[in-house]
Amino acid sequence: MKDDIKVGDCMTVGVITLESGKTVHEAAALLKKTQVGSIIITNKSKADGIVTERDIVYKVVSRGLDPKKTKVSQIMSSPLRVIDVSKPVEDAALAMKKHNVKRLPVIDKKERLVGIITESDLLGVYPGMTTIMVEKARMKEVPDECKSALEE
Repeated sequence: MKDDIKVGDCMTVGVITLESGKTVHEAAALLKKTQVGSIIITNKSKADGIVTERDIVYKVVSRGLDPKKTKVSQIMSSPLRVIDVSKPVEDAALAMKKHNVKRLPVIDKKERLVGIITESDLLGVYPGMTTIMVEKARMKEVPDECKSALEE
């Protein structure tokens, strides 16, 4: 597996965002229009949280809340789990597994939102290899003296 593939090499750019004061109804309309599964929620242009289709179903529809009155800030997942654009894709796979998420917003060194990386993006780079990427990323946590034994 190539060690030189970075998150920035396979992320999706042009992330869909929505201000935190907007309603869930507006978020759902934007999800439908853009045909994406999530929206990054911003507060004064800073990424603050994420809302997914699943959030809308579980946190609004199933509870009988009114999407036209419920703000996205009320249902967004926060704090936002992010990854640096320069990190190896293996780190993204491990972070997704650790936090039980399917996507990670990507930030640059100045903590600006520059993209999003999803499980599908990872599979596009390494079809069928997500498990191997997670295991390789876990090996980084193993003491050096144990790594040689694990690789045999």
